[in-house]
Amino acid sequence: MVRYCTLILHSMQSASQSESSRRSGKNKQKVEDTLDKFNQLIEVIKMQGEREELAK
Repeated sequence: MVRYCTLILHSMQSASQSESSRRSGKNKQKVEDTLDKFNQLIEVIKMQGEREELAK
């Protein structure tokens, strides 16, 4: 679980930095890709949590 939290924190930092880039008009595709990866990570964590609940 700590690993997932670390990944979330890193992704949030990347998304925040990427959002700043988007506002300045630079690296728009990189911003979109980073946010897509962040959304995918959230889905993976949700599925992992559901699996852990089922395993109990």
